[in-house]
Amino acid sequence: MYKSEQSELWIKSLIEIHGGFALIDANSKKILSYVLISSQYAIGALTTVDEAKRKGYGEVLVKYLAKELAKRDFIPYAYVANSNQKSLNLFKKVGFQRIGGSNWIYVGSSIKQE
Repeated sequence: MYKSEQSELWIKSLIEIHGGFALIDANSKKILSYVLISSQYAIGALTTVDEAKRKGYGEVLVKYLAKELAKRDFIPYAYVANSNQKSLNLFKKVGFQRIGGSNWIYVGSSIKQE
């Protein structure tokens, strides 16, 4: 479920500091989908395991977290990469509007802009 050891540490730190929500299979106790609150109180790190995709779990979690953030007097928003069309579609489906764009630069063996 994690791309690297560093991403696992980052996700665990977000959970400890800001929290998030997950859908867990009642029988296997396996996490099917989760969403976290980012350090800027944005909706972030929405992830669904392959076998649970296309079942609406991401939509349920985004809606739930948006309501929870609003209850805490935060304006619900998310950062979504331009290349992540599935996520862009999901956020549009649940009522979010695109208000701008950003350039993300990855430093390392290759540099990529989105």
